[in-house]
Amino acid sequence: MILDKIQELLGNPLSDKIWLFFTHIGDYGLLWILMIVALLIYPKTRRIGIICSLAFVLGVIITNGLLKNIVERARPYNYRDIVLLIKEPDSYSFPSGHTTASFAVAFVLLKEKLRLNEINIYIPTFAIAALVAFSRMYLFVHFPSDIIAAIIIGYICSIISWQLIDKITWLDKIMKI
Repeated sequence: MILDKIQELLGNPLSDKIWLFFTHIGDYGLLWILMIVALLIYPKTRRIGIICSLAFVLGVIITNGLLKNIVERARPYNYRDIVLLIKEPDSYSFPSGHTTASFAVAFVLLKEKLRLNEINIYIPTFAIAALVAFSRMYLFVHFPSDIIAAIIIGYICSIISWQLIDKITWLDKIMKI
């Protein structure tokens, strides 16, 4: 199993702390919510903030509201005798909510090629999204297929959000406030 190989190659107390840090960044989507709020505050980035917030919410609905409860896939630790490093999640495995939220926002920022003060914001955002996703496998709470599906869902949510916002012309007035 891929997760066993990850632990074999990377498992150690320092790695545990690193991957715990990245998984906690994704807890409750807090990092992404804070980023969205920051984008919404400034008129220059408000439109991107609206698209990110819609992509984020769509991802939560599709992943946590629908698919997890339809598929009802057990988590990897249910098949192994391991001690979890995090509190046992109270939802199903497929797909990863942490990963969907992370990539829904990251794909919007990538499409916009968002830059602030000569810094390409989309590059570290994508890196953080990937690290959050990997942390979920390292910690035995998601299978690789949960992560792949979540990345695809995040991408689809970003595209749908972008297209919806492009069709709403009255938002131009809000963005100038």
